[in-house]
Amino acid sequence: MAVSLNGDLDEDGRAKIVWERKKVIPYVPTPVVYEGHLYEWSDEGICACVDLDNGKDIWVKRLGGNYSGSPICIDGKLYCIAEDGEVVVIAASDEYKLLARNPLGERSQSTPAVAGGMMFLRSLSHLYAVGGRAEDAK
Repeated sequence: MAVSLNGDLDEDGRAKIVWERKKVIPYVPTPVVYEGHLYEWSDEGICACVDLDNGKDIWVKRLGGNYSGSPICIDGKLYCIAEDGEVVVIAASDEYKLLARNPLGERSQSTPAVAGGMMFLRSLSHLYAVGGRAEDAK
């Protein structure tokens, strides 16, 4: 649901609803907003790119897998870890593009994290640091 940020109120005095969505609604993963689009990555592995102005789908793709963590967006790329440990990377764009699928080798229920020029990916028993040099992270 999107509400008006202009102070527009409905007849009950609440923020006026601009648009609502009834499909591809994630239960656990948190949606991401990037460059005028809302990206919804569902628990069941369906990703939707939504126009923020009207709530309409730009594209919807079934990526497969189940997800307990949320996607993150870095430099126009969305990263999300499936419960089987596969890191899925897609373009944050109005055109769907799968960029990579990288297995961690074990299950995960986490959200990637970024700090000090590095991305951290957690599986059930390991923590992986990707990118940058160790001295850059200090």
